[in-house]
Amino acid sequence: MCSISPNRSLLADSASRMRLSPTLEINELVLAARAKGKKVVHLGFGEATFPIQLDVLAAHEEACRATSYMPVAGHMALRKVNIT
Repeated sequence: MCSISPNRSLLADSASRMRLSPTLEINELVLAARAKGKKVVHLGFGEATFPIQLDVLAAHEEACRATSYMPVAGHMALRKVNIT
């Protein structure tokens, strides 16, 4: 059985200096402000709160089965698309 000296921290020194994720910190601030009755326009990004479009979901499901890297310059079919 392993024992840890009572004088030794369980966290590495670098881990004890870590900050919250800025995205999660914004979410917590928004929730706290709303709990106080403030109206807040939430402009933080992170977990989506709306359903995914079915065509986007289908494309994701198909693409997630690929287990190799894409070409560095991007997919050829997308490189041929003219966006103007």
